[in-house]
Amino acid sequence: MKYEELFAVSYHHEYYKSTRFRGFGMLASHSTERILKSYGVIIKESETGFTALFKEEKVGQSLLRNLKQRLQFRFFIVSRDRMWMNYSDIPGDLNDYGYWLTNMNDNPNDPTLLHKEEFLGQSDRVQFISSLADIQSQIADDTSVLIENMFGTVLFEGQSSELNEGIGEDYSDEPGYLKATAGGEVYEYYYKPRGIKQIIGMIDIVINPSGDENHNFNAILNSQYKVNINSRATTWRYNLINRDNYKYSDFKIYSGKDIVPTTAVEEKMMVNGDKAYYIETTAPIQLKERYSSYLELEMIKVESDRNVRKRINLPVPDINKVRMAKDADVYRAYSEMYIYF
Repeated sequence: MKYEELFAVSYHHEYYKSTRFRGFGMLASHSTERILKSYGVIIKESETGFTALFKEEKVGQSLLRNLKQRLQFRFFIVSRDRMWMNYSDIPGDLNDYGYWLTNMNDNPNDPTLLHKEEFLGQSDRVQFISSLADIQSQIADDTSVLIENMFGTVLFEGQSSELNEGIGEDYSDEPGYLKATAGGEVYEYYYKPRGIKQIIGMIDIVINPSGDENHNFNAILNSQYKVNINSRATTWRYNLINRDNYKYSDFKIYSGKDIVPTTAVEEKMMVNGDKAYYIETTAPIQLKERYSSYLELEMIKVESDRNVRKRINLPVPDINKVRMAKDADVYRAYSEMYIYF
């Protein structure tokens, strides 16, 4: 008897030079725990993902190789890094929403990706619900509603006012994906699992033995699935605090020999009474663990008898101090830094 790899899931983040991301953990659902026991599958979790291994009694004789019905492995992604959203380019608000990932997405550019586009993002977000009343509250009365599960099976078809009568399947104990179509709009939901804190999203891995060449056992065997997260881009805001009595002018920020576009410099007074100059890059810069080059600030120190050109190195952002600002109803991220000279 030996164990062979069924599939693996790994997490990657563009912020890190290695792209290996250690910010997620995993929990199996109750139904998945039963499947693991029934089919001799074990899960090995690592810092950057997990691997499913299955028991091979004899060559070609494992239960998984001879499936007669569809199997669905469901895992919940939980956060190990409370600051990961600061440096991740994804929408926030995880109290009411999560990210649904599945091998049924069939990403056209990369079938190993569990999300719909190159990086985890808006198109993968689903709204958490705890009952059908949550769906009913979002849909106008007397609206025709069609509710399907992730396989396209119709669970409910009727008027929104009838939703409180249920859909013939109890999703409250076992979470699952639901798609509701009403009034020409499509809504995606997921029953939120009970008792799991810091939940980021859900991973559904499906093995379908019949009529599905992309998801049968041979197609799933040794699959290396990935979750890619892009790093957030922020504008870099510098508060330049001078503690002498000289005037400074002609501020420029350089990246190598290139001038970085910035806002016009403004003078301001800090809360402690220090004088400061305020300057901010206008184009967002992607946050990284390490940068190939650093920004420099050039300025003119105005003295009584001459002007002195000075250049200083600028710090890079602290990912723990990313802030959000609202401009014309659009939120943007910025990193604020303070420099004394």
